[in-house]
Amino acid sequence: MVPDDSARDATAISLFTAPGTCARVVAIGLFEAGVPFEPRLVRFMAGEHRSAAFLAVNPLGKVPALRIDGAVIVENTAIVRYLARRYP
Repeated sequence: MVPDDSARDATAISLFTAPGTCARVVAIGLFEAGVPFEPRLVRFMAGEHRSAAFLAVNPLGKVPALRIDGAVIVENTAIVRYLARRYP
């Protein structure tokens, strides 16, 4: 189950990801930019992408989802573009 991190620091960066998915693109972007982040594993085989906790993060039930500054950005292109602008 995707743990609820709503009580965590709003400045913390969490990447919701799953093995073998395109979320790896965002993880590489964060790593290359030197941005510390907490990977949050979403277990598709266990159905966690359909859990209420994860659907609250991304109603589409897909990864990647990046929680940053208290907001959530989804879709690789949007996330990578955001990271490129924020961490040039």
